[in-house]
Amino acid sequence: MAKEDNLTRANTNTDLNEKLFGGAVVLELAHGNPNTPPQEADWVRFMAGTSKGMDLSPNSVTSDADDQGSFVETVVTSVDLTNSFEGEVRKKDAENEFGFHKMFKFIVDKISAKQQPALWVRFNQGGSVLTAFMVVTAFSSNGGTNDLYTCSAEFKIACGKTVKVELVN
Repeated sequence: MAKEDNLTRANTNTDLNEKLFGGAVVLELAHGNPNTPPQEADWVRFMAGTSKGMDLSPNSVTSDADDQGSFVETVVTSVDLTNSFEGEVRKKDAENEFGFHKMFKFIVDKISAKQQPALWVRFNQGGSVLTAFMVVTAFSSNGGTNDLYTCSAEFKIACGKTVKVELVN
């Protein structure tokens, strides 16, 4: 799905009441390396998502020196940015998606070759789009006999120089 289509979809789903619904949030993936951002045509949605999230998790240190009126001061030293995803597994991946089976093979192939399972990730949250070269840090699946088979994935920054946030209208 093209970037314009994702933005249109996000805006269409939120215009009625200015609330952002989870179905309008899109996580896309693209192969590549940290030195060369993907072309628009390279991006594909990551399977049928039921939940998508982003967590900045700032790392901080505190100073309890007595030179600031007895208040402890906190300084953020870095951010452990994480994108999370939960989805439903199809028997066969859709052609226009980076589905469960493609991701499973991708991770196993990369690890078998002693390489990092890293991809470009684009996370469209309606009014902002996060793009970064990220590594897959968690990938699991689960399904009870009478339940849909589901999976969850987690992506963390592989190259800090690639992190970019754009504001969109």
